[in-house]
Amino acid sequence: ATTEIYTLSLHDALPICRMETGKILNSAKNIKMIWFRSSIVIGAGSSYKILIHLTKKIPIFFLPDWFDTKTEPIWVEDALRYLTEAIDLEPKNNLMVDIGTTKMSYKEMIKNTMKIMDLNKYIIPFHLRVRNCWRLYAHC
Repeated sequence: ATTEIYTLSLHDALPICRMETGKILNSAKNIKMIWFRSSIVIGAGSSYKILIHLTKKIPIFFLPDWFDTKTEPIWVEDALRYLTEAIDLEPKNNLMVDIGTTKMSYKEMIKNTMKIMDLNKYIIPFHLRVRNCWRLYAHC
């Protein structure tokens, strides 16, 4: 049996686009697919580097209330373990597997990052429903 692995990273796409991509691949009759779904991947080469950079540079975090949204981060090594162990699987049907750790908010991830880096910074919450708020920090 031949195993093919496709990895998709659609950071700038809306979540609905990722869902649609998965549905399209899932509907292919000639491919048996294992669909690993995750939120933020933490580790070398991941977007977590942006969070580390911002945590170092920004003295006060003004965080919109959507930073209280829960997510399930996963370490890159754990994600790779899922992928490598899936190589030997021969599913009879397509599988969808959600991978990640304990749920935490983005605000909690920032606080944990500050703690690991031994930094004390202020976090000021505010109400804003614009999801591209990170672009405000792009020039840091």
